Formats: sequence, structure tokens, C-alpha cells
Amino acid sequence: LQLAQESLAKKQDSLRKIENHLRMIQQQYQDSVDQREALKERQRVTGLRLERASILISALADEEVRWSHSVKILDMKLQGI
Repeated sequence: LQLAQESLAKKQDSLRKIENHLRMIQQQYQDSVDQREALKERQRVTGLRLERASILISALADEEVRWSHSVKILDMKLQGI
């Protein structure tokens, strides 16, 4: 009986170690899933920022043309004074 109890105790100890290891692996997996989701959200936000930056750059390029034209007109008016 004592041998059976010792064997049982060893097996229970082994089981506890395996369960602890499993919990650790499950936590690592969950951390990885959470990190992946955070990166996907970051990718989405970065994509939106890139789109907005592109629109802004295009709008500023148009403004540069408009301002350059205005400066030329003002220069011509100043030369006439």
C-alpha cells in the first residue's frame, strides 16, 4: 500500500508540473493573441493616418500652386508701382 501511495504521490507531482507548464504555455499563447490583435489595430490606425497624410500632401501641393500664382501677380503689381 505504501508503495502504491508513493507512486501515486510521484504521479500527482508530475501531473502538477505538467499542469503548471500547460498553464504557462496557455498564458503565452493568450499573450501572443493579444499582441497580434494590438498590432492589427495599430496597422489599421497607421493605414488611416497614411491615407490622411496623402490627402493633406495633395491639398498642400495645390495650395503651393495657388500661392505661387498669387506671389507672381503681387510681384507684377509691385513692379508697376
